[in-house]
Amino acid sequence: MTIIDRRSVSLLLSYLVLSCGGETSTPTAPTTPTTPAKVATSITVSPSTIAFTALGAPIQLTSTVKDQGGMVMTGQTVTWITSDETVVTVSSTGFVQAVGNGSAILTGSVGSATATVSVTVAQVAATIELSPTSKTFTSVGDTVTLVPTVKDAGGTAMTGQTVTWSTSSSSIATVSSSGLVTAVAGGTATVTATSGSLST
Repeated sequence: MTIIDRRSVSLLLSYLVLSCGGETSTPTAPTTPTTPAKVATSITVSPSTIAFTALGAPIQLTSTVKDQGGMVMTGQTVTWITSDETVVTVSSTGFVQAVGNGSAILTGSVGSATATVSVTVAQVAATIELSPTSKTFTSVGDTVTLVPTVKDAGGTAMTGQTVTWSTSSSSIATVSSSGLVTAVAGGTATVTATSGSLST
């Protein structure tokens, strides 16, 4: 038979109650949502294609950078490079200039976002200049070679242009396919150089 001391039981229960009653809980503060950092995800460039008909003609590119939410981002610096500097150059501010015939791709980037601009350069003849512009012969059989210079709208000389020649009176002066003019008889004649649809 087991004898239990009631005083011991009472003390033990009191200790357990005090131990459990002394614990308190601290409320958890609500979590503040984190706003994601804005990241450049797209670049829109105007114009998106360029076709130059003259060298030296400048064009300024305009860029719009947007974040992942489609919102326009201000203060963004677009870095530009060209695939062929012998055809077209581009400055750090997007200033584009044609320097040679051909094609090239301009690429602008902000972080991982990129945009491209397709560029073609094909000079178109705008004027023909002759040197000399006039000639007075003093004797039959005298000659002079006319030198033509074909230029684009920007005033840059074009190479490899075909020039054909004609005279208003072959009985006074003749002209060869190379621009050699020969005096045949006294009088006045006009020699014309033609390249494409241009003549002078």
